[in-house]
Amino acid sequence: MTKTQEGCEGYPVEVGSLDLASLDSVRSFASSFNARGLPLALLICNAGIMAPPKRLITKDGFEKQFQVGQTKLLSP
Repeated sequence: MTKTQEGCEGYPVEVGSLDLASLDSVRSFASSFNARGLPLALLICNAGIMAPPKRLITKDGFEKQFQVGQTKLLSP
């Protein structure tokens, strides 16, 4: 049992990794997860960027603080 799964005995807990600053990474993760046909009961995104000292732009052309905070592509 991993530390993430402690206290969740009897419930399926999975940990996945993706780069929220890359729409390709988010699309790939969402596609792989959705292909399994399982419901998503809870999603915890442990990411955030707050007030960077200069404007950061992702390779997708969005302001990084905005893009990292969006998870719409992970919704069914």
